[in-house]
Amino acid sequence: MSRSQVASSLRSLCVSVLESDIESRNQLESAVGTIAARLSQLDAGKLQLEAQHLSQHRAALQERVASLRDELSRARADEYRDVTVSGKSWMPSDAARWVAKEKGRCSWVPSPVSLGAPLPLSESELIELYSTNQSVPIEAERYLRDEAGHEIQSQFATHRKPTFW
Repeated sequence: MSRSQVASSLRSLCVSVLESDIESRNQLESAVGTIAARLSQLDAGKLQLEAQHLSQHRAALQERVASLRDELSRARADEYRDVTVSGKSWMPSDAARWVAKEKGRCSWVPSPVSLGAPLPLSESELIELYSTNQSVPIEAERYLRDEAGHEIQSQFATHRKPTFW
């Protein structure tokens, strides 16, 4: 390695053993002089404080690395852990195939969905929506699932109540 490849702040501490004896001796004297100058400027108390600070910083970084490794391990395990919805479990690969297969039927939620975004419905609208689980006749639900139900779905999109209610 050449001296020119070493960081400039450390270059004066480098001593070549392959160059001429005079050049090597000059480099050695320069290195000793640099070390002596640095030692005369250092304060043992400040060095001790810096060492403690760096030690604490290193420990915090080690904890962070361990935490991130744990998180990564859990994320990897989640790729194989069953997905459970309403008490029914699926392997992740089966769930992904089902979602891909049912994309057309189940893609009515507008995208993108932002994590933590407020609900687009008020509390009273949400209560009314969930109450339709009891009040909407099963025939109406079947109709909504049917191809002809697209007209009804568009009425919902414009906030008009379908006529058979």
